[in-house]
Amino acid sequence: MAQSILITGAGRGIGLEFVKQYLARGENVLATCRHPETAEALQKLKASTPGQLNVIELDVGDVASIQRSFETVRKLTDQLDLLINNAGIYSTQAGAPAQRRAGRLPLARR
Repeated sequence: MAQSILITGAGRGIGLEFVKQYLARGENVLATCRHPETAEALQKLKASTPGQLNVIELDVGDVASIQRSFETVRKLTDQLDLLINNAGIYSTQAGAPAQRRAGRLPLARR
């Protein structure tokens, strides 16, 4: 039986590769990224694996986006077998607020 796997930050890089590998194994993948409509690689994978891949909008720096993605995932499955949390927030930009720097990120609370 196929597993349900949620992968955050799946629009490119390591996250996208996780998506490819789990799809090749026949798993059901829920892939999140900030802009699904412009995530060309994910959209091509979705078209080539009908019913196996769902692409969900998620910006981990936006509490409302986190809540919307949670509701979407809950509608798609009642169980996750694996979570790969590949998305994150990190700023090294000069002048970035101290609360947005590594080690000082506030957790979203519901």
